Amino acid sequence: MRLNPVLGQIARSNRADDILPLTEPIITQDGRTLTEIAVSKGTWVVVDIASSNRRKDVWGEDADVFNPDRWLKTGEESVPKTKTPGNVYGNLMNFMAGNRTCPGWRIAVLELHAFICDIVQGFRILPIPGSTVV
Repeated sequence: MRLNPVLGQIARSNRADDILPLTEPIITQDGRTLTEIAVSKGTWVVVDIASSNRRKDVWGEDADVFNPDRWLKTGEESVPKTKTPGNVYGNLMNFMAGNRTCPGWRIAVLELHAFICDIVQGFRILPIPGSTVV
């Protein structure tokens, strides 16, 4: 889901003038440092979900690798919630956030869980020979 989102990008138009805060300052071509961007009413903003879900400063150097263990780790090795934008599920941008969060995100996650349970039932899971089952 993180590496292959259903929508790679999503566009939103704001209903009023607003200010978009930046997670990191940017330097313009004329040398000014910006920490926020003013967005006029009716401006279309495109959110690149696919790129956001692969940011190395958030997900680590292995951002392009499927590694489910990253959600099980703690401390510095875990997925840092403070670096990810506000979102509703798994620190991913797939369902967006705020008052325009995907209304069906819980149904999608429930279907994913049911699908995984259905797949797992088809396997016979045994301990590794010589290992201790706790």
